Amino acid sequence: TSIYLASCGQDGAAYLWDITENKRIYEYLTKGVSYTNIYCVGDMIYLLGNDKMIRQLSYPEMNLLKTFDVGIQLSNIVISPIKSAVFLSVCDYSRQATITLSNTLTNSLSGVSTNVATTPSIVGNVRVFTYPIGNDFDVYPISSSPIVRMKLSADENFVVTVDETGLLAVFELRDRQDRFQRNNPTITKELLMLDGVWNDDILIYKHELDDRLNSTNELQIKIDELYLHNEYQLKLKDMNTVEKLKEINDKYVQELEQYKINYELLREERSDLEIEYNEKLKIAEEEHQYSLQSIESTSQTQIMELVDNYQQLMRDRDAQANRLEDQRRQLVQSHEQYVTELIADFERKLEEESSIRLQLDEQCVEVNKEIDELQTQLEDDVDTEIEAVRRTYEEKLTQSREMILKYKGENGINKKKYLAIQREIEDQKEEIKT
Repeated sequence: TSIYLASCGQDGAAYLWDITENKRIYEYLTKGVSYTNIYCVGDMIYLLGNDKMIRQLSYPEMNLLKTFDVGIQLSNIVISPIKSAVFLSVCDYSRQATITLSNTLTNSLSGVSTNVATTPSIVGNVRVFTYPIGNDFDVYPISSSPIVRMKLSADENFVVTVDETGLLAVFELRDRQDRFQRNNPTITKELLMLDGVWNDDILIYKHELDDRLNSTNELQIKIDELYLHNEYQLKLKDMNTVEKLKEINDKYVQELEQYKINYELLREERSDLEIEYNEKLKIAEEEHQYSLQSIESTSQTQIMELVDNYQQLMRDRDAQANRLEDQRRQLVQSHEQYVTELIADFERKLEEESSIRLQLDEQCVEVNKEIDELQTQLEDDVDTEIEAVRRTYEEKLTQSREMILKYKGENGINKKKYLAIQREIEDQKEEIKT
């Protein structure tokens, strides 16, 4: 008959070994996961990893069947098929919470009978799930340190846990109907924790205590030796410090005397330099005052000349403006007179033409009979004569309009010349001001 051994490691590998033949028969590998515990029950293998997952594998092929996300770091797992319970120890340092605990298991199992309401940390707790693993669980506080080992007794009536501080805790598993009765009367009463009293002492070996006392004595001797050595070194340092202070004091006294002599020399030199620079400053002020007066007189003369030039330019500008205004006025008057004469001439001519036309109309009335008689014969000649007369008068009217437009153009040119002269005068004013 073969004997099998299941193992797991932090490299993410779980193996199933055949001890009788000393060989590895199956393996299950997961990258990036560090496994902390493996447990075999029936035809199932359960794996705990640092990814907060429980993996259910087939036995012995080690094929992955299911995964359970518990959301917390677990360190150990034990399963009681008889009690239909799965015990998981918590070792997640990152989770701090207040958890309300229950006193009964979901499958009618009872653990510690002490009435514990809350715990400030979930490190060192045990979670109890139903078997097969479901979603509901109960939490039982064991200690404030992570649980490093957890085992189930052979008869599946007791769970034993050990934490990092050496605390050993034994819990009895009982059904709800046997809550106040012992299943096995042969088990001693001292293993039960029905009264809920916890022991504050931690058991250690005597040789560990002796080693600790010996190391304490050796350290005390070393401390005394170091104390004497430090006292001697401090005295030597005090003597050296006094000698160095005396040397430094003498050195700085000599330097101070030398600095005093240098200070006196520098003060005398400063007095001489002050006298010399005062004389130079007085001469420079006199020269500056003389040059300032010369510059003021020269500037005053230049200002007077500029004022005279400005006044002369203003007079020239006014004279030029008056001359241009007279020329403009004369041009306007001459233009208006010409326009008036032209209009009068055309009106006179128009009256003459009107009178002539009246005369012609009278003649036309007089010779109407003759015209009627000769109308058929002379119609073309009369129309031609009328058209010639009309063209003659239209040409005269056109010539008159052209003359008027010509005079208007000359007037516009004169206005532009006047505006250009005005702008030149303004520019000269600006130049004079600047």
